Amino acid sequence: MSWKITGKQAGSLGLLDQYSGASAAYSLRRLSLYYTGPVVRVRRSSDSGEQDFSASEVSNGTLAGFCEAGNGLVRTWYDQSGNGKHLEQSTAANQLTIVSSGVVVTDGGQPAIQSPSGNPTLSVAWSAAPSNPKLFSVWKHTAAYSFALTGVWHDIGTFTFSDSVTSTVEHYEDFFHNDRPRYGTAGRALNTRYIQSNEYAAGANTVRLNNSIIGANTYSLTTPTTLKLGGTSSSFPSTGYIQELIIYANGSGDFRSDIVTAINSYYSVF
Repeated sequence: MSWKITGKQAGSLGLLDQYSGASAAYSLRRLSLYYTGPVVRVRRSSDSGEQDFSASEVSNGTLAGFCEAGNGLVRTWYDQSGNGKHLEQSTAANQLTIVSSGVVVTDGGQPAIQSPSGNPTLSVAWSAAPSNPKLFSVWKHTAAYSFALTGVWHDIGTFTFSDSVTSTVEHYEDFFHNDRPRYGTAGRALNTRYIQSNEYAAGANTVRLNNSIIGANTYSLTTPTTLKLGGTSSSFPSTGYIQELIIYANGSGDFRSDIVTAINSYYSVF
C-alpha cells in the first residue's frame, strides 16, 4: 500500500516521501528528504578507482573531479527506497557511462546515465513476482531497435503479447518479458526524452508516455530471477540515456498520474 501526502508539508518532501511504498527507486537526484546515502558508485577509467557519490556531488563537480580527464563508469546505482535492491555491474566492460572525458553526462541539462552502444547492463536479484506493479522511468532512445535502458525483468518465464493499437507488433517498450525489445515508431521518436509509466493490473499492461496511453498488452509472469537494466543481447543493444527508474511492485494507489506529474515537475519533459 502507498500513501500520498498533501498540503504544505508535501512541498518540502521528496517524491518517495509524498508517494510511499516504492519497492525500488533509482535516480541521480535525491528522492527522499530522509535519504542520506549515495546515489551512485563510480569507477574511473584511469586507474579503476571506485568511490560513492551523493546527488549533490554528482552535480557540483566532485564526481567530475574524481574522474579527472577520463571516463566514469557506473559500478552501482543505489536503491533509495530503503529495500537494498541496488543495481550492480562488476564487469568493467559492461558498465554504463556517467562521466565522459571528464564531463558529467547530461540529458536536458540534468545528470544522466548513458549507454553509448553495445550491451552494458546493471542488475539486481528479485526473488518474488510483483503484484500489480507500476513502473516509472525517464529515458531517451538514441538509436533504433534500442532498449534505451528501460527496466527489464530478465529470463523470467512466460510472456504473452497482444497488440491492441496497430497491426505492427513492435510499437512500444515493455518492461516484463524474456525475448526482445518492443520497439517501433508509434507514439515515440528518437532523441526525445520521455517519462514512461507501465501499469500492470489483472493481467494487462498499460503503457503511457508523458501521461498519454500508447498501447496495452496482456502478460503472464512467473517468479523473476533478476531485474536487468539494459539490452538483452548484442542483437538488441542499449543505446540511450536514463535518469530515473521507480518501481512500485504492489501498485501505487490511484496516484499514477500524480507521480508522473511530480516527476515532470523536476525534469520538465513535457
